Amino acid sequence: MLYFFSFCCFIGKQTKDELLFATKLLIKSMDTYIKKYEFLIFTNFDLQISNPNVKIEKYYNHPSNVLLYKNASGWDKGWKDLSMNKIYIFKDLYKKFKVDFIWIDLDTYIFNNLSYLEQMDNFFIDYGGENKTLMPVATNFKINFHNYIQGNIWKLNIDLCEKLLNLLDYLKKKNIRLLYDSQSLFTYYFYKILNGRINEHKINIIGNNVYPNILNGLAIWCPKKERGHASVNGLNNLYIDNEKLKSKFHPNKEIHIVSFTFFTLIKIRNENYFKKIFKYDNNIIEKKKHNYFVCSFGGSGSKILTSYLENFGNVFHIHSRNPPNELTKIGNSTEKEKNKYCEWFTDKLIPHNELDNYTVIYLYRDPIKAILSKFHIPNHLRNIQCSPSIKLDDVINHNKDLYMLEDFFDNYVIKQKKYNIICVKYEQLFENINELNKVLNIPNNPKLYPIKIEKKKSNKININNGLEKIYKNLKVKMDKLKFIHLNYGKKNN
Repeated sequence: MLYFFSFCCFIGKQTKDELLFATKLLIKSMDTYIKKYEFLIFTNFDLQISNPNVKIEKYYNHPSNVLLYKNASGWDKGWKDLSMNKIYIFKDLYKKFKVDFIWIDLDTYIFNNLSYLEQMDNFFIDYGGENKTLMPVATNFKINFHNYIQGNIWKLNIDLCEKLLNLLDYLKKKNIRLLYDSQSLFTYYFYKILNGRINEHKINIIGNNVYPNILNGLAIWCPKKERGHASVNGLNNLYIDNEKLKSKFHPNKEIHIVSFTFFTLIKIRNENYFKKIFKYDNNIIEKKKHNYFVCSFGGSGSKILTSYLENFGNVFHIHSRNPPNELTKIGNSTEKEKNKYCEWFTDKLIPHNELDNYTVIYLYRDPIKAILSKFHIPNHLRNIQCSPSIKLDDVINHNKDLYMLEDFFDNYVIKQKKYNIICVKYEQLFENINELNKVLNIPNNPKLYPIKIEKKKSNKININNGLEKIYKNLKVKMDKLKFIHLNYGKKNN
């Protein structure tokens, strides 16, 4: 198991949409290449990610995280604050979970299962290539550029973490300024304090002293002796060789982790070759939330199911008695439809190319329990397109289904439409949520499971007996069905 953490924080440097795009692209790469992982994301806004491997936490600034850059302001200050805070939060996570978490920037892409990282208690990546230009690390130290440690992915052990924090305190006291952020701190420690004796101190730099056949740094984007960031030219020099990502600039190296910056990622993401190499599809990464139509005649737990499905998309609670032959929008979507109740279907067809983003669910329940739950409310009768004047005594006295619930049931379960309807039995819902999740193709997270709420049953035997006679046939129909019944849509001629 690999444990990752990152920050998805709005500080004015990127838009929230750009942050969300990069986050989803990174998670997609993790899902593709890593068998088992957990990803903890700290955020300062309402970030919505539906993935069982991802957990969202509120971002906090550790009290020990004191900015080294007194003249920084705006997003520059926020970025540097965030960067040093990674190390303090790493330490907090270790105390809480006794696990060495891996930091990963959101603007990073995984291209390998990375299982070998589990065996290392620390690792880093450097820029790579052969550029030997001297690059400032701090006010008193420079290093060959190709050895500069990157900050987009790293793993510490707790001993190394303490040494780095002690170094940070030392630099503050001596007023020694780092050029960048944590990446400069790592570089300073490895090549200034340790004098480059990384093997002796068991520091693992992938592509350097461990796994020399791998290149994960920004050098993948340019010729060996040059320096640069992701670009269209660099992109066009990437290729797949026997399922391994490589660069024509470094054909003898495998690329397991792709380093971007937000600016360059956003700039090249719409290139067709980018979409091919990184399997990026607008419909996968940026598609609208899935839409669920939860239909019922009421008193059947539809609001509970609606609340549950809101974890995974847009949910519409519907009481239309007659579902349309072709799927349509819900009421109140246009001025012309203002006479349509917001829980009824309208005449406005959903475009054919959007139908895959809609799922229709019909939730049904023992009609007697449903009636005793909600049918004494006149507004509810209006909602299910019944006369609000119908009383329960009228139904008993006439010995007739005045609510027309069997008709309602048949319209969803028996009659075919031009779209599929997933019919779900309320009585078995709470014990079989995982089965419903499979049918709906949504994550199975027990922490999100809905809680069953039962109201008191009626003690009036004459009412129950009368309703049993009236709804006997409907109950027989319901009992014959499995927990999930698929009413498949008619094929278009």
